[in-house]
Amino acid sequence: MPQFQESLIKKELCRLCVDNALFCGVAPGELDGMDLADSGHFDSMALTFLKGAVDDEWGVEIAPALFLTKLRTLSDVASFIQTKLSGSQFHS
Repeated sequence: MPQFQESLIKKELCRLCVDNALFCGVAPGELDGMDLADSGHFDSMALTFLKGAVDDEWGVEIAPALFLTKLRTLSDVASFIQTKLSGSQFHS
């Protein structure tokens, strides 16, 4: 299994968000540290899209509740994906 670098995963997540206009009005550079749940830009459609994109791109399923509890930023999501791909257990 190839090693997936968290920074490359995060870069691809940001690209997916920008290319699909998930966060209208947010500059790409602001996505990295933005709190998804509190931003006011991340609605149920964005959640559904991002969840599906992660599954399609990396084969990692994310329970929607995790976006509200543990995966608050794209960095958190990238870390979760990297952890799952490495076969480790995710801990907050």
